Amino acid sequence: LIDGPIIPISARTGKNLEELMRAAIETDAEGKKRIDDETLKEIVTSLPPPPGGNRILSLYQVGTRPPLFEVRSKDELPTTYLRFLRRKLREYFRFFGQPIVLKTRWGR
Repeated sequence: LIDGPIIPISARTGKNLEELMRAAIETDAEGKKRIDDETLKEIVTSLPPPPGGNRILSLYQVGTRPPLFEVRSKDELPTTYLRFLRRKLREYFRFFGQPIVLKTRWGR
């Protein structure tokens, strides 16, 4: 899991089982989270553009469990910029315990 908790538990004593259940419920809720297109558009416009004169044309959430986003750009985006974008999405929306998947499309 990405950013997921590590909770030591004991089957014999039941230690931390409540904490484990709380974390599981929170992780499940994060996986169902949906971000509206307008908010994503605001984030994209606030970020620095990709290098080399490229630009992001759109960013949409197309799925949940795990959070799946489609990124459209003028040209192919460098892997480093995709990592940067994933990190920014996590900063804004957390997605606790969920991997963030970016599906890329480029060209007109």
